[in-house]
Amino acid sequence: MKVKDRRVLADYLEFRHLSYAELAAAVRRIARTPGPSKATIGHLVTGTTTGTKREWAIAIEEALGAPAGSLFAPAPSRVCEDAA
Repeated sequence: MKVKDRRVLADYLEFRHLSYAELAAAVRRIARTPGPSKATIGHLVTGTTTGTKREWAIAIEEALGAPAGSLFAPAPSRVCEDAA
């Protein structure tokens, strides 16, 4: 899943008064998976990384109280045109 707008993601973090570490911990609780790290959250916010796993994207939106699909969009699939 790709971040739609990193500034909106940053605004949600600020509005909810969450640090990268707090959001990462909330995502781990919601998704019931190891990761993401606070560094991964920071990379998504700064634009160093533009995408993440689907389950983490859904959990980030839930943890921030954002509407589903408002912060992340499906990443384009990589299909070879010659595969047919």
